Amino acid sequence: MEEDGGTAGGGGRLNRDKYTVQDNLLKINYLDPEEDNGMYQCKATNQLKGVYSAAQLRVLSMKPSFKKRPLESEIYSIANGNTTIRCEPEAAPTPKIVWKKDGNVIGSGGHRKIYPTGTLHIAPTSRDDEGTYTCIASNTQGMAESKARLIVLQELRFIEQLPPKQIKQIGEMLFMRCDVTYDQLLDVAFVWTHNGQVLTGYDDEDEQRRHQQPTGPAPDGARIRIHYNTLEVHNLTLVDGGEYECIAKSSVNRIVSRATVLIQGPPGAPGAVKVIEIKKTEALLEWTNGNDNGRPILYYNILGRTDWNRTWTNVSTHVIAQEADRYNGRRQATVTNLTPWCGYEFAVVAVNDLGLGTPSLPSPRHSTMKDRPYIAPRNVGGGGGKIGDLTITWDPLLPHEQNSINVHYRVFYRLHGQREWASEELQRQGNAGKAIIHVPTDKYFTRYEVKVQAVNDLGVGPISEPVEIFSAEDMPQVAPQQTIARSFNSTALNVTWVPVSQTRETIRGKLIGHRVSKSCTLLLVFFGTF
Repeated sequence: MEEDGGTAGGGGRLNRDKYTVQDNLLKINYLDPEEDNGMYQCKATNQLKGVYSAAQLRVLSMKPSFKKRPLESEIYSIANGNTTIRCEPEAAPTPKIVWKKDGNVIGSGGHRKIYPTGTLHIAPTSRDDEGTYTCIASNTQGMAESKARLIVLQELRFIEQLPPKQIKQIGEMLFMRCDVTYDQLLDVAFVWTHNGQVLTGYDDEDEQRRHQQPTGPAPDGARIRIHYNTLEVHNLTLVDGGEYECIAKSSVNRIVSRATVLIQGPPGAPGAVKVIEIKKTEALLEWTNGNDNGRPILYYNILGRTDWNRTWTNVSTHVIAQEADRYNGRRQATVTNLTPWCGYEFAVVAVNDLGLGTPSLPSPRHSTMKDRPYIAPRNVGGGGGKIGDLTITWDPLLPHEQNSINVHYRVFYRLHGQREWASEELQRQGNAGKAIIHVPTDKYFTRYEVKVQAVNDLGVGPISEPVEIFSAEDMPQVAPQQTIARSFNSTALNVTWVPVSQTRETIRGKLIGHRVSKSCTLLLVFFGTF
């Protein structure tokens, strides 16, 4: 073919009704195998040169055939559903399609529609549409047909659906069941989903296999049991809440029943715990509630840990919080009975009628302000030492009891029966637990009353209750008299003596026993306060 009006189709002149040339495109209408088969050439020229390109055209012509794509012998559909039957024969030229039902020609109209491609669509399908459908394809080369039997079945329908909403508590068991009615020709399968994820459960066969191997651990799925159309979830947790689906499937349709499950439990962890203000013994805290998990929050427990004790302990319980910011949902409460001069971290636990919730993350660390000591030294006592000493002892304040720096002690003492107290401040000794007061040597083994007070750089603390102690003892001033030794046997003696008078002036302490000393020729008896 030449662009300026050359030949085409076997060397004749160009038939403009049959052939159309536009730029580099040739279009042939009304293809005829006898007339249009052959070689076609395209010549492109310019002022320098001309070149040819050739292609062979072979016009196909064939009788309709369903060998490759016959209609399915049986087609299943459901009442009130949609049915599509495709008719896709091989043929050239394109065949004409005619549909018959039970030998009678049917057309496109009503609930039936025949598309230009030959596809038959029936919607909605009913029992009256059952029968044998024949697709007849014909062209100039001949005719062929293919048949299919349409069987209309009862659709899957629920006869028992899931309850729309269930409320359960942590640790309980969830049981759900759905059931359907269906045509016995169908195979039906059930699928369970939770929040869109297919559940894989533990069935009776799994349980039997596990008992045959008792040493093996139970799989994670043992908490979820699925048996056909029933679902059990044991030992519920909060993550088991959400939407559940029971899906019934067959080869013809699929139906779904849905249920929402709410899992109630102790409250979730509060968030963003902050210390708004902190003083000597109290702090104002603020936080945001976590999830209430289906039950109202009744109160809060405030946990704390300090620089001195890193274990979380309750610093305040049954706290009723106030609304701090309605827009942001912030809550606040004041914690009291804190220890001065102490670094604190706080955590909040919400409580409802189902129990304690999860503790919040710790707040940033804050320190309470300093103050004077709040407690008196404990276990005040004393005694002993050397002559002229009045020894006073006590338990020093622990670090969390000191409330400030520069802790030391002031001791008070007086003779038993006197009214006035003498005192001595032990600033240089620091946080010591012992003081030695010098008293006259003639005050040996004398009863005194003593008490102790803690002091720091912000003031003095309470004074302990008075206790009685004795000053140091002296050596006894008398010896036992009329010491007599008698033979007891060949290896022992029986020694006797007259006891001394047990007065302060003679014993000068508390008599605790006697010491017997012997030699081959001399026997002496001593006693004393050892």
